[in-house]
Amino acid sequence: MRGFRCGYGIPVRPDAAIDELRHTDIVILPELWLGPDEHLKGRYPMLTEWIRARYDAGAHIYSACSGAVMLAETGLLDGRDATSHWGYQIYSGASSGACGSIPSRISASRTRLVAS
Repeated sequence: MRGFRCGYGIPVRPDAAIDELRHTDIVILPELWLGPDEHLKGRYPMLTEWIRARYDAGAHIYSACSGAVMLAETGLLDGRDATSHWGYQIYSGASSGACGSIPSRISASRTRLVAS
């Protein structure tokens, strides 16, 4: 698999694509770059389905900063409070509006979901 550089030139060299992974214990959703008028709703159905399937199979899902926007898009945060970068509070509840927003705090629960 070919590597690439993300924000600030950070190199990423993946070992596999998500469609090649059937099992993982941990999924990490990193920071996203979203403009003020950009939304994730319906943009990545294969990815959100994969994240939900990994959670259903027992994986722990961790989001960092604005990665919580992607986590919310999966629907896994519906009915739960979560945290993200303060600039992305407008996206809280991306999937259905059912997710509360707690700025500037690590939020963890016994459901294997962590947003920081």
